[in-house]
Amino acid sequence: MVWAQAIQQDAAHRGIKVLLTGQMGNMTISYTGDRLLPRLLAQGQPRTWWREGRALKRATGMRWHGLLAQSLAPYLPPWLWQRLERLRGGRDWAITDYTAIAPAFLRRMDHQARVHATGWDLSYRPWADGRRMRIAVLDRLDNGDYGVAANAAGLEMRDPTADRRLIELCLSIPDTQYLRNGQTRWLLHRRMSGLLPPEILHAKTKGYQAAYWYEALGEELPRVGADLARLRLSGVGQYLDLDSLSASLAGWPDSGWHEHQVVQRYRLKLLRGLSVGQFVRLVQADNG
Repeated sequence: MVWAQAIQQDAAHRGIKVLLTGQMGNMTISYTGDRLLPRLLAQGQPRTWWREGRALKRATGMRWHGLLAQSLAPYLPPWLWQRLERLRGGRDWAITDYTAIAPAFLRRMDHQARVHATGWDLSYRPWADGRRMRIAVLDRLDNGDYGVAANAAGLEMRDPTADRRLIELCLSIPDTQYLRNGQTRWLLHRRMSGLLPPEILHAKTKGYQAAYWYEALGEELPRVGADLARLRLSGVGQYLDLDSLSASLAGWPDSGWHEHQVVQRYRLKLLRGLSVGQFVRLVQADNG
């Protein structure tokens, strides 16, 4: 949000009144269609799966074991998927690796029962159903407050990809129209051909939001340390594992910022933990 707000502030400073975004595009017009592969297996279409998998491998450079993992993982028990991920050096999604919630508070909240009630999969297996996946993502987002804040600053935020009619249309289109012959986002490529520049439409790379996050945070380490000290005095420790956050701060790395474990520990756990802690202090009557 710091990154997004900087863009908004720059636009407002330049006198721009309306800013178009595409935040819902990944779940609508530019959905990749990659959930087609597990769906083909579930529908008993191994020959079509083989043809699409081979084409996708040729187009993207994916390896067969990756294609198999993406295709079979949705149907594995969560514990087995997590164990296989650890064996092949993949991602480990232990909740305390990427959230700063205090272990005692986690137990008191009975998070396993809450997870079960919501139906959310904390093993983060790939989804079997692209439509259900996109609906779940859309249900988790509500950008209304951010839009109102931008409007208050004199900038109107509009997201054409969030138009309800467009969302309903895209959700009604089968995955076979999004992935075909190894071409992901096949629908977008067909509809935008001749409208978008080729270097945009056929881009092989993907951007990374707020890529400089660790540089900006590194410049504020003394301030972060002072913030953690204030959080200890505020009683936030009953909710947040402040010892873990302090240890992360003390072990600030010099490199490896692209590595999954580093991103989990610092971009997710530390920054989100600080945000939650500051919010709790904000609403406390004696926050000073």
